[in-house]
Amino acid sequence: MSTQFAPKDEREAANYLRLSPRTLQKWRRLNTGPTYSRQGSRVVYLTPDLDQWLLANRVTREEGHAV
Repeated sequence: MSTQFAPKDEREAANYLRLSPRTLQKWRRLNTGPTYSRQGSRVVYLTPDLDQWLLANRVTREEGHAV
């Protein structure tokens, strides 16, 4: 499996996004945040999904809001 598609656990995904794992937990409860999958009871994230979420939530300096 390519490392790009190797699943990241909650802690790894939080580190990648520079957030706390609790933030990801809260976003899952609120049905927001990056796309994730479940492997049994384990929550995992794929790097392309994290990157896509980051790009979708960019804020421009000129506009001051998400693009």
